[in-house]
Amino acid sequence: MPHSAEIRPVRNEPDAVPDLFSVQAEPMPPEHPLQVLKVLVLSIDWEISEDTVRGFLQEIHRLIKKHADDPVNRKWFELLTGIGHYVYKRKTDIHPEAIRLLHAIYADLEATFFADRMPEQRRRERLLNRVAEYNRLRDIVRSGGTSETETPKASKQAEVEPAHASSDGGNPEISVESNEEENRILLHEAFAQALEEMRHLIQAEFRALRAEIRLWRAEQKR
Repeated sequence: MPHSAEIRPVRNEPDAVPDLFSVQAEPMPPEHPLQVLKVLVLSIDWEISEDTVRGFLQEIHRLIKKHADDPVNRKWFELLTGIGHYVYKRKTDIHPEAIRLLHAIYADLEATFFADRMPEQRRRERLLNRVAEYNRLRDIVRSGGTSETETPKASKQAEVEPAHASSDGGNPEISVESNEEENRILLHEAFAQALEEMRHLIQAEFRALRAEIRLWRAEQKR
């Protein structure tokens, strides 16, 4: 049992709930290479807006230029680019599996991003599984289907290549400007907006928690 001096008591009062976004908050840890991309993926989950999806595609374009030497990561970026173009073109009129697959691909990218932290064979196996899912979804969308049972299963070898992210970021479905300064500003704005939305969401949760504590205290006094 730990010594009592090691445990700091918490007052049973609403004001005792800490505000994570106060000026006294701890500084953020060093940036992960995928930090901005992760925020943008979460933003697309909350709201599919043209600016957010464009920022998502621009961030992938930036990451491709920095990490194109790793073939596994490059293929992850190609898969994300393909789904990003589809979401940008269709907006909210997308297949319900598209966002789920977007999150699944990003999660695998994050888990396998550093080649020295996972065996290469395992990285490639996870990639092939997602490529097969991507191709199944692509075939369903092309055929106008709504479920996996309406199309034959795709081979794990993924003989049909998914959408590729070209070196200039171009694609017939969407034009991503090559002006680096403009892209940087747009990406910064999308990132800032996503963080602000996340901050408001968590603050709302804390307000609800404080209200519940007040209600509980009032009931205890009766």
